Amino acid sequence: MQEIMSEDEIIGEVTGSPFMGRSGLRLIIAGGGTGGHIFPAVAIANAIKEKQPGTEILFVGAKGKMEMEKVPQAGYNIKGLDIAGYERSSLIKNIGLPFKLIKSFGQVRSIVGSFKPDAAIGVGGYSSFPVLKYAQHKHIPTFIHESNSFAGKSNIWLGKNAAKIFVASSGMEKFFPILWFGFWLNAITGTVLLAIDVVDKLENVDFYVKMVFIALAVINLRMLRTDVFRDPMIDKIPPSSKARILAVTSLIFWLGAITSGRLLAYVGPGIGSK
Repeated sequence: MQEIMSEDEIIGEVTGSPFMGRSGLRLIIAGGGTGGHIFPAVAIANAIKEKQPGTEILFVGAKGKMEMEKVPQAGYNIKGLDIAGYERSSLIKNIGLPFKLIKSFGQVRSIVGSFKPDAAIGVGGYSSFPVLKYAQHKHIPTFIHESNSFAGKSNIWLGKNAAKIFVASSGMEKFFPILWFGFWLNAITGTVLLAIDVVDKLENVDFYVKMVFIALAVINLRMLRTDVFRDPMIDKIPPSSKARILAVTSLIFWLGAITSGRLLAYVGPGIGSK
């Protein structure tokens, strides 16, 4: 897995945009909630200021979250939104969520209208979604810094219209031939072992268990190729929940095939009937 792109690489994407020709670049950095979002955001801001000292940066966070304290300590202005995340533990707590979301979009509209940013950078967190969504609606270039191994749904949605996305992993497609190599290795060695002692193997229940695992692994492999490796966003966003599930089930199926194959050497024919 590759490292997350450095701040210099992020600056290169931002400063390479057409709006960089103007003096007095204005950027919004949205997100927060945890140190994993806040501190990369501050690092990005510091690096941009070092390369473009005249850049004006405004942070946008969620009221009551730690960014409202940490960002001013780092020397930057921040605006707070009345927004909260989805509470999985209690549906009742989510009753006011739609109203907070609508209110937050109104606040973002006011912030963007007065600050007039040239670009918006999202680092994850509650405030990132309404800011970047509104910026995209106004045709303001947006950039996403995804520090997690797996992106949330908001970043997946936002990523479709982002100018650039920086993620923890890329080039997943190069691993696909390795999966097929595993399949053919199992198929060839299994065929050789079967040919050596075909009668006993066909009477052994483990042989059929292995065949079932291999069949499931092949079906899983085709789903990976269709739904994951052929996804045009594969190198732009971290794996989806479906991709993670397919990866886990692929490991389970291949481990099952290998284990049952090894048992063929130790379990005698007709063992199930004894």
